[in-house]
Order: sequence, then structure tokens, then C-alpha cells
Amino acid sequence: MKLSVLVILSCIIVLYSCSGSGPSMDLLTAIDQGNIEEVQLHIDSGTNINDYPVPRGEPWEGVEPLIVAVLKENLDIAQLLIDNGADIEIRAKDKNNATVLHWAVYFQVKQMVPFLIKSGANVNSIDANGFTPLDTANLVKAATVNDPIQTAVIEYIINILNQNGAKLARDL
Repeated sequence: MKLSVLVILSCIIVLYSCSGSGPSMDLLTAIDQGNIEEVQLHIDSGTNINDYPVPRGEPWEGVEPLIVAVLKENLDIAQLLIDNGADIEIRAKDKNNATVLHWAVYFQVKQMVPFLIKSGANVNSIDANGFTPLDTANLVKAATVNDPIQTAVIEYIINILNQNGAKLARDL
């Protein structure tokens, strides 16, 4: 009798664990594909959203989930991650050690810059190169001087940074 109860309980546990209640894809793929339901499943199942970097050898190596959501311009997923404990100051695990805001500025993700600032991003954080987000914006501006559309975007970003107290690293 004891053995049959044990077998039945084991079967129930196996069936429950295979019931598909957990995520069906990895977190970074879910973010890349804009699959907010899968991202929520990761959060619900305890995936560490602050320590799930893009693997070595892949594009954006070392980038954390919040940075991926920002670069993919997915405001809903970025908000979901922040609401569930994503570190607004998380840095990519790469040689630049840049924050989410640095990445948004560098890639000119226009709508994410004010969103990140409103969410608490430090406009004066310094990366491994000694740059603040404003320094990064000025570098991007110099590189896009011949493209009026990109110049307009980076000038918008510079304006947002300045309105929120951003400084050049040399002025800190």
C-alpha cells in the first residue's frame, strides 16, 4: 500500500512539473520577441532578471534583460522588469560597464531616455570609459553630424539629459 501511494504521488509531481506552467523559452529570447507573457512567466518562476546576461560570443554579449528590452524599444517589457525588481542602474557585463541609460543614449532609443530617467536612472553615472550619458550623447552627435535625422534625435536626447541635470564627466 505504501509503495502504491508513493508511486501515485511521484506521478502527480511529474505530471504537474511537466504541465507547461513555466516559461517555454529563455528570458532573453522572450524579450527579443516581445513576448511579455513569457517574461512574466520567468518572473513568476523566480528567474533572476538582474543576472541573466547575453552569453559570450553573442551580439550584445554581457547585456542584461532590462538593457535588451530598452534596445528593443519595448516599453511594456521594460516597465514590467522594473516593476519586478530590475535594477535601473544595472551595467552590462562587458569592457564598457555601461548602464541602461548609456546604452539607450548610444543607440539613440529616443523614447526610452525619458522613461529611464523617470524610473530613477542616474543621469551622471560614469562607465568604464569615464563617460557619463551626456558624454556618450556628445560622442554620438559628433559621429552623426552628416545625418540630419540622427542629429535631431541625439539633440533631443541631449536636451532631455540637460533638463534632468546631466553633466559631462569632467564637470563632476
